[in-house]
Amino acid sequence: LHSEHGFQVLARAPGRAKSLLKINLSEDAAPLLFKDVPLVVLVNKMSGSLSELIAQVIQDHARGLVIGDSTTSGKGTMQTRFYTDNTLYIEDHDKRKAIFKVTTAKFFGASGHSVQETGLLSDIQIISLTESLGRTERDRQNVLNNKETLPAVEDINAAEPFLNTQLINALKKQSRERQQKSDDFALIQSISQRVMAADSLTLAPSQAYSEIDQILIKQKIFNLSVEQVLAEIKQIYFGMNSDFVLEEALAITRDYSTRLQQKKSVGSILGSSAN
Repeated sequence: LHSEHGFQVLARAPGRAKSLLKINLSEDAAPLLFKDVPLVVLVNKMSGSLSELIAQVIQDHARGLVIGDSTTSGKGTMQTRFYTDNTLYIEDHDKRKAIFKVTTAKFFGASGHSVQETGLLSDIQIISLTESLGRTERDRQNVLNNKETLPAVEDINAAEPFLNTQLINALKKQSRERQQKSDDFALIQSISQRVMAADSLTLAPSQAYSEIDQILIKQKIFNLSVEQVLAEIKQIYFGMNSDFVLEEALAITRDYSTRLQQKKSVGSILGSSAN
């Protein structure tokens, strides 16, 4: 997924060892990749498909941090639409041509792995409500498995990486300490645990439900979207102007930038000493 002048996206059609699709970003597009600045990608359980692919490219090449929920959605496949001659009657006045979508390829990262089913693991996890509310590829029926791997790209470590395990662990420790000291993140974790147990909720007229349970029951009855549930929970518990996940993401970004500047300064000093 990487070359000297940009990125390449590879997709393999199931059962066809030599069937690869290449999508190249030309050298002219290289400035859009921000080659010389640190990158931080914020993801959650609902990050899927192309957004996962971009995050995987950045992570595989140690080009930047992937932070957020523990994993992304896990949609590492590509679908093709086929149009038929049949007409669907949605309503009396609404006629549409029938189409069906078929999965025709699976995406692989430079490491040779696909995010299909498992999702992309974040470098640093931030406690959030989407961790428990978000639905992933694994929650679907008859999901395609993730048993196939490809050989890693040969030049995956050709460029000097922005990150290494030691730096990621140091940033992870700083973030974890902040989250553990935060009453807001403790509340988010408590709500998330209640959300995880929502399947056991039943309607009983004589029972007094907590505010969070009322929201979750409403979600069941009216099939509310994740965004609607998040908005209601946020309004009741945190106020609409608060976004602790984003604030922590910015704090991680500042820590990352500071450490890179320190590393650059040390390198300059050592270089001057050698000369």
